[in-house]
Amino acid sequence: MTTNTKDLKALDDELNEMLRRGEFLPAIERLYAPDVEMQENGAEATRGRAANLAREKSFWGGVELHGARLVSQAIGDGVTMGEWELDWTIGGARSTLRQVAVRRWQGGLVAHERFYYKP
Repeated sequence: MTTNTKDLKALDDELNEMLRRGEFLPAIERLYAPDVEMQENGAEATRGRAANLAREKSFWGGVELHGARLVSQAIGDGVTMGEWELDWTIGGARSTLRQVAVRRWQGGLVAHERFYYKP
């Protein structure tokens, strides 16, 4: 099943709204493929929805999110990109992270997502 640009924008908007609300785990359960691959910068990808849920649950358990802002968005042929600014407390220190999330969609679900940011 292919996803047209209008439908892809609606799906990406739905996902981005969930992320803005801090609903990271429900977003993965709802909009990510069972065999999704998620990757941080150049690190090895984590494969599978269950493995990514476990990784995200562990990560977000040590983070207090103060705000998430989508700065810009691009929609292409099966690909969406979002530039994000995250305000959070991680490791006891409050900071801001700016990152780009590139999502490749198949059949209305995220099949691959990679985050680009300066560590």
